[in-house]
Amino acid sequence: MEEILNEIEKNYSKITYLCLEHFKNKKLLSNNIKEFLLNYSNYDRYLNDMANIIYNQYESNIDEVYKEVCNYFNEEYDNKYLYEYRLKRVINQDPKVYLQLDEDIGKNALKKLEDRINLIYQSTYYKKNKEKINKDLFELVNELKLVQKALGR
Repeated sequence: MEEILNEIEKNYSKITYLCLEHFKNKKLLSNNIKEFLLNYSNYDRYLNDMANIIYNQYESNIDEVYKEVCNYFNEEYDNKYLYEYRLKRVINQDPKVYLQLDEDIGKNALKKLEDRINLIYQSTYYKKNKEKINKDLFELVNELKLVQKALGR
């Protein structure tokens, strides 16, 4: 791990170095460091207590840190881990719930969900692996369209 940290410190942003050092200090890095560092959901899960530093002090975000780590390992940023993270954030949504909200709030919530789904559809990983995509995403999109129609969008 020290070798990776030294390389990151020399060649990448300060915030990426601090985030990886944070992982190390939390004793999250085990035998398969690369696997841990390429798993996008680990950034969301374990960097919450660093969010203020990441966003404010360094005017950065988790995506930028993740991109640099992927670059270090010569891995594609738009990968399986990022896809699975994004899918997990939308797949359990129930657009019908938005029908019970104030009209403007419901429309805004639907727009946010639609944007997250579009982000998945626009991803390189999705485009390369359409045949592997979970059918639940298609069901969610169909339900989203019905609710949008009911709300007059």
